[in-house]
Amino acid sequence: MMRGLVTEVVRGLEALDIAASDRAGIEAALGQLTAVSGWVEAMRVRSARRLEELSEAAPLLPEQVLASAGHMSGREARHTMQQASTLSLVPALEGALEAGAVS
Repeated sequence: MMRGLVTEVVRGLEALDIAASDRAGIEAALGQLTAVSGWVEAMRVRSARRLEELSEAAPLLPEQVLASAGHMSGREARHTMQQASTLSLVPALEGALEAGAVS
């Protein structure tokens, strides 16, 4: 999902009146939420990958930075690091993650 599109989708979701929405509206909103969640996860993975790169030149532990700055558990941080490693091997999956097609 392109960054400009994320902004548009979030604005639309922000303006959505859930209480007044019918089933089709809720289904559309859920699809949009999935797309935004995929974009967020892809950005998290890219951040993890960059932290790994930075750790080669500076004393830092990527998992600790992810856990602390990302407000996640150590287990979640390790999962994100593993996900970054896996997606580096299969770049097409990263695009699918960003689009919300996989999680």
